[in-house]
Amino acid sequence: MDEVDLNGFVGYLSYTYIDIFTANYFNANNNWEFSTLLTIPKNLDLTKPNYTRPPIDEGVYIYNLARYGHYYKPPTPRNVMHVVGLPIENFGFGYANGLTLGLVIASLLLGIVYKISYNISYSNFFNPIVLFFYLHMLFNFNFSSLRINNFVYMLINFLVAIAIYFMILKVRKEKFYYG
Repeated sequence: MDEVDLNGFVGYLSYTYIDIFTANYFNANNNWEFSTLLTIPKNLDLTKPNYTRPPIDEGVYIYNLARYGHYYKPPTPRNVMHVVGLPIENFGFGYANGLTLGLVIASLLLGIVYKISYNISYSNFFNPIVLFFYLHMLFNFNFSSLRINNFVYMLINFLVAIAIYFMILKVRKEKFYYG
């Protein structure tokens, strides 16, 4: 039996090493002051060329910092960085943006989102569509610009699919009704 590399094993299963790097690096002089939130509208603006928009994932900034020692503050455009990311989740997002206070704010907001999602699901008697959104929020959502962008795009795709579904139903109904 091979020996298990505990550091590698933990690294593959969690983002702990990224969170530790984030907590060790950021301080009052270099935190992002929630500037990562500016990347969301900039990435939703599809009129701009892709290379001039900031990376959707804050992990690109972390990767460039950890690998090359290059400090970039969001929303720096992606064309000046190596576009490889170390994904940050709620801890990394909160701490890099506002240190301990940012972590508290991000955690409280995530708890509020979970509560609202559950209440909506519960009040709709766990309707399968609403339950899907609740489970998506529970397992995939956090306050990083990557996850927020993913949610917005998923919601847009879902609404388009629902609109197409209802248009097809309407056409079928009219065809059946009018012969």
